Amino acid sequence: RVGINLAAPGDRESDTGTLWLDYPQRGEHNYRLPNVAGPSPDVPVEIVTENPRWFRQHPSHLEGPGERWVAASGVEGLESLTISLGEGVRKNRAYRVRLYFSEPDDLEPGERRFDVALDGETVLESLDVVREAGGRGRVLIKEFENVPAGASLTIELTPVTGRTLLSGVEVVATDD
Repeated sequence: RVGINLAAPGDRESDTGTLWLDYPQRGEHNYRLPNVAGPSPDVPVEIVTENPRWFRQHPSHLEGPGERWVAASGVEGLESLTISLGEGVRKNRAYRVRLYFSEPDDLEPGERRFDVALDGETVLESLDVVREAGGRGRVLIKEFENVPAGASLTIELTPVTGRTLLSGVEVVATDD
């Protein structure tokens, strides 16, 4: 069980027991927002992006379900994010994957749309966070059950209109 909280000010444990790790650490990827909590446990994460725009806002400015503090930060322009799930993990173990989103900009429905794939399988087509969340500043969580993965899980985002957007990823093993 792990969460990756993009552009977060530090690590935090949720009420459900997920340890949400901030990414990137200070200094990585020309990240200029300060990490106020110190170093995180080592869960290797790799991102592919050419020109990311990291953002952070106060969680009290968001509405919606779940951990608003996860959706209060994130990155625009991400192409992919790969999370290491461990060396000895068997191939095709089942996971529940939750993707967290919130629109930080004053965009209208349709101005930012993108596809999302988990380990090469498209799970969301033309996702419009503003439309589905009911506006800007609202949390949107997309959950996927029984996602097969081995030693790592890759989330790919492909722009349709505008740039991609992601705030956080939670990965929970669902089988023994």
